Amino acid sequence: MTLDVPHDEGWAHFDGIEAMHAAGTLLAGANRYGASTSQVQDAVSRVGEYGDATGYLVAASDLGGSRGGRITSVLRAWRQLGTMRLSRTECLALEMSLHEEAERRAFDGELAILEAAWREAEELALVADGL
Repeated sequence: MTLDVPHDEGWAHFDGIEAMHAAGTLLAGANRYGASTSQVQDAVSRVGEYGDATGYLVAASDLGGSRGGRITSVLRAWRQLGTMRLSRTECLALEMSLHEEAERRAFDGELAILEAAWREAEELALVADGL
């Protein structure tokens, strides 16, 4: 994921996990007043159309405009809708997807740590058995 954000002195460029954090921060601000039940349901449905949060993130990125080959907004630049040029439902769906992706990455990282600890315990058990 990449994200370019305009500011008073130009553009700030973010890649990977930093882009996810920056987008999450922007979207949390945009969504700070909450949403109606129907907006939440629409956002969940929108994410569901793409299978899961990762699918929605990929689809949203693919729909963006470009500046020098980089994505500058999550959806087409001509829409001029608000934060990152998204509708309220799209802001909510994207924020939900970013949080779900962050949770998935954290879970995957925890599993990797547990797997490494299990392998180390197995190696120690083999050494102990040999003694």
